Amino acid sequence: MSIDNVEVVPPIPPPNELETAIEVFTYVWCRPLSDLQPKLWSFKEFIEESAWKWIGAASRDREDYTEVDRRRDMEGTITVRADSKIN
Repeated sequence: MSIDNVEVVPPIPPPNELETAIEVFTYVWCRPLSDLQPKLWSFKEFIEESAWKWIGAASRDREDYTEVDRRRDMEGTITVRADSKIN
């Protein structure tokens, strides 16, 4: 939805009108906000334009995603790799 070409987020419905809760996974954005696009997107749009970066062969060589997978495999016990840039 947009008003005068400005994207507007629709209001959140009251709790009794929400769909049944489901388990999901999410991430926390830790880069500059200027790297984000200020618009709503649909799941269909994500699949068509961006999913290749997150799943499949294209994601295997991405250091960030490999690190996320490594930490998931630790099941909550996070350690810093010896070659890490973290001090």
